[in-house]
Amino acid sequence: MPFGIQIVVGDPATFDPAKQKIFGALLQYPATDGGLRDPRPFIEKAHAAGALVVMAADILGLTLLTPPGELGRIARWGRRSASACRSATAAPTPPLRDQDRARPPHARADHRRLGGRAGPTALRMALQTREQHIRREKATSNICTAQALLAIISGMYAVYHGPKGLKAIAQHVHGLTALLARGLGQLGYKLRHEEFFDTVAVQTEPARIGGVLAAAEARKINLRRIDDRTIGISLDETTTPEDVRDVLAAFAGARPVPELEGDDGRIPRALVRQSAYLAHPVFNTHHSETEMLRYMRLLESRDLSLTAA
Repeated sequence: MPFGIQIVVGDPATFDPAKQKIFGALLQYPATDGGLRDPRPFIEKAHAAGALVVMAADILGLTLLTPPGELGRIARWGRRSASACRSATAAPTPPLRDQDRARPPHARADHRRLGGRAGPTALRMALQTREQHIRREKATSNICTAQALLAIISGMYAVYHGPKGLKAIAQHVHGLTALLARGLGQLGYKLRHEEFFDTVAVQTEPARIGGVLAAAEARKINLRRIDDRTIGISLDETTTPEDVRDVLAAFAGARPVPELEGDDGRIPRALVRQSAYLAHPVFNTHHSETEMLRYMRLLESRDLSLTAA
């Protein structure tokens, strides 16, 4: 590494921060293979060793999962998963505050731009295209402009659906994932993790993995080949019960596809979210197409531009 930083990849369940003498740790929440584990024991060990913990959290999943701010973490960033658009959250997309607290000594390192403060209330400058700050001959990329558009899409997505709508979408995604897991179990497949949000890792024999992937591709379904024995499957809000049956058919081969039945869910009880989110009136007001159009027109009228009188 250019800065002499050594990256160590390990399992939080067995990794000992004290022995490795790390200064920081990045946790996936949920893990890249869908696994959901309570990260609090590892976070406590890391903090005791003087390390900073960062969590890469699934935004839609946080409507059902305990937020990072209640798990003892200090910093985190987000990944979009099934919410609005599938994209990395690079600046200046909206930061994930989720009503959690900035904690000393890192509170002043907060990445938000504060435009004014009156007591506990602050105005935040969140959306802007940064080419305006770059000399013309240096502005060779529109990446910040593109990211600002993604920020607007994600923000309006949350405004339109609100906390109840987002939770319903998350429950839809998780419910179908749980049904898929049950169907795979009935077909005799073993899951790497029994607790998850929207992703499952299915273990199979190396000789069968190619046939499963080919059968899925024939149904225009892309699956992730994690290794020679494991296939990853991720669902989102566009997934339907028919899609789940198609996935099961790819795994079933010549066998009949099991009937889909209800499932109680696969989120660990210790990680079920209890706190409220998106409590601001703007996320609880504009839930029809007409209301959204009027709200966006109001925002447009407040924009300062060269075309404004």
